Amino acid sequence: MLPLFLLLKGMGLVNTPIGVIVPFMAGVFGIFMIRQYSLAIPNDLLDAARVDGAGEFRIFWTIVVPVIRPIMVTLALFTFLSAWNDFMWPLIVLSDEAKFTLPVALASLSGEHVQDTS
Repeated sequence: MLPLFLLLKGMGLVNTPIGVIVPFMAGVFGIFMIRQYSLAIPNDLLDAARVDGAGEFRIFWTIVVPVIRPIMVTLALFTFLSAWNDFMWPLIVLSDEAKFTLPVALASLSGEHVQDTS
């Protein structure tokens, strides 16, 4: 986590919501899942588009993207749930209490209004 924190500090993203979101955008699990799903696209479909005169960008945008849309939505949901429940990374990156995520805010609030009677 330290190298990632230093990288975000160098980019000026410490204590910003973007600094919390960026590390979740390209995880190893997501790259593997999309790769495995993309390998199932038949090469005949891509070759047919090439024969019809489509360029590589057009093939990607009009054929590959609609085919992999379900896995992208699934990955977005998995990533959102993982980021929503994360405690450690927002605690490290955020220092302003107004920007805390829900788990970090609840943890900081839990001991704030307690009177020590011992």
